[in-house]
Amino acid sequence: MTLFLLAIGAVALYFGAEWLVVGSARIAMSLRITPLVIGLTVVAFGTSAPELVTGAQAALRGSTDLALGNVVGSNIANLALILGLGALIRAIPCGREIFRREVPLMLLASVLVYALAATGAVSQFWGVVLFAGLIAFTWITLRFARSEHDGLAEPDLAADLGGLELDPAAAFSLWAEIGRVVGGLIALVVGSHLLVQSASEIARQYGVPEFIIAASMVALGTSLPELATSVVAAMRGEADVLVGNIVGSNVFNLLGGLGLAAAITPVPVNPDVLSFHLPVMLTITAMATVMLYTAEKIRRWEGGVLLASYVAYMLAIFWPAA
Repeated sequence: MTLFLLAIGAVALYFGAEWLVVGSARIAMSLRITPLVIGLTVVAFGTSAPELVTGAQAALRGSTDLALGNVVGSNIANLALILGLGALIRAIPCGREIFRREVPLMLLASVLVYALAATGAVSQFWGVVLFAGLIAFTWITLRFARSEHDGLAEPDLAADLGGLELDPAAAFSLWAEIGRVVGGLIALVVGSHLLVQSASEIARQYGVPEFIIAASMVALGTSLPELATSVVAAMRGEADVLVGNIVGSNVFNLLGGLGLAAAITPVPVNPDVLSFHLPVMLTITAMATVMLYTAEKIRRWEGGVLLASYVAYMLAIFWPAA
């Protein structure tokens, strides 16, 4: 029953994010907000909302290991599992634009979180600083995106919205879309509650640390929106959407997910997390960055290496508990 509730929570998170993204995007279109702004805000927030809400729920319950494990595990899954799987489907080229801001900020945020963790805990003060950094990151991204697109033709809507299919000529019912957004938010809250509660119960029943459950099952559940978006983007050849979604999501997780959780309550860091899990996250982040920089794409064999590293990480964290 606990595993069933865990699965139900993950499914609720997926559909909650989907409803939130679709409803919000359609409302924004009705208000004549540009597709570019929708893509950089609504879609980016929607695919990362599960990590944000789950982290907040865990912090409110005092399950800080769940909050930290979810962030670390999601970032590893995004780069090793999702980016690796996407590259296996089709080699992923990457434009130089994303290296100007997003990739350096992802690396900087990863190093900053590790430095904060090395002090033994992420304090409430630094939680607020991290969350403020997310707001600044969003503002800078929007500002530069607007300037880069001045004088250019309107980009393809589906690409701007991360592969989300919306017909700009369609007439949407405003109240119906508001209901969809509300339903999505409810599903996110309920799903995150079930996920956190069932994960804590599994940890208690089987004697597995909460961080391990969070870094594996919970992280995989909250990464479902990124997984779905990235697989679709890879099949359609929308490389910028795939890479941008993953890099943006990792920045969002570190600054928003961990930041909000730490702002609610200080997040202590266990020695095992500092000596193993965070270095793995940094290593995989650096490895994916080098792959993108050296060839300006991730080839299929490199996707296989990333995917194998995720499998190795899962084996490493569960083997001692087996």
